[in-house]
Amino acid sequence: MGIILQPLSALLLFLYNLVSNYGVAMILFSLIAKILLLYFSARGKAAMMRQQALVPKQKELEKQFGKDKQKYNEAVMKLYQDEGVSMMGGCLWSLLPFPIFLLLLEVVRKPLTYLVGLTAQQVTDVQGVLGVTAPANTYYYEMELASQATANLSKFSGELADKLGSGINFDLFPGFDLSPIPNVPWDGGFNWLLLIPVLSCATAYMASFLSQKFNKTSAPKGNMRFMFLLMPLLSLWIGFSTPAAMGVYWISGNVFTVVQDYFLTKYYRGKMEKEAAHKAALLERRRLAEEKQREEERLRRIEQGEDNMKNTSKKKQYRLKNAPKSRPGQDEK
Repeated sequence: MGIILQPLSALLLFLYNLVSNYGVAMILFSLIAKILLLYFSARGKAAMMRQQALVPKQKELEKQFGKDKQKYNEAVMKLYQDEGVSMMGGCLWSLLPFPIFLLLLEVVRKPLTYLVGLTAQQVTDVQGVLGVTAPANTYYYEMELASQATANLSKFSGELADKLGSGINFDLFPGFDLSPIPNVPWDGGFNWLLLIPVLSCATAYMASFLSQKFNKTSAPKGNMRFMFLLMPLLSLWIGFSTPAAMGVYWISGNVFTVVQDYFLTKYYRGKMEKEAAHKAALLERRRLAEEKQREEERLRRIEQGEDNMKNTSKKKQYRLKNAPKSRPGQDEK
């Protein structure tokens, strides 16, 4: 795990030092993740568009086989094999962002360990200097501890002071701390962090909706409608169950997905149209060649028939010419 987390934490730390803003660093990290996964996203997009192109043929097969599901499924599998399309290709590649999200969450929730580089004992020493004890639920405790350490840097000395440096500021902008988990304030106040889960859900819905428009597919119905709403609901859950920094990462990823989806759709639609035109041209050339061959065969048969007739006439003329002449009186006999 550490082998994977080290480059991720190094990248996030580099971006944070580069822009001196934790929120912007998360947005840039999301952009870099999109770029690194572009090849896989493109493959998934191509597979999904090719699957959609086969929908009319699948409907024809559905009409052809009626209620015989076994024959229908076999025919669909053969159709996909003949067209060189993977039935799961569009889904598998879309799952790749989730492992990165989980790995990044591990880095984000333990900033003193992965960004500052403290050992477990040094984290305990930071607690001692600040005079705080770890709560029963310590899953996100390091983020809170890092915020307190940054606010009280003057209390530290020696190696701890060197490693903490100027600390970690989790603000996206002043007063908008991204370290807490957004929650609904039941005291009647307003928590600006509630914008994170709302935007997370809204941008995920926007990505799904615009993808449908880009692909020119009809509105989802039945079980497909649930799948259409699954990502927005998942994004809402992420917004309310992880630190706001992860919500910012997820929101920016949704926005980048829309931009990426637009250009990939445009590229693959043009590519598929060229392939379809090329295939149609090959079929037309094949049809013309077959038609020419049939015409040549027809003419050959006609010519052969005429030759046979000529040969037959010549043979008949020859027989008449060389037939033995009857002698006088033979016919009378």
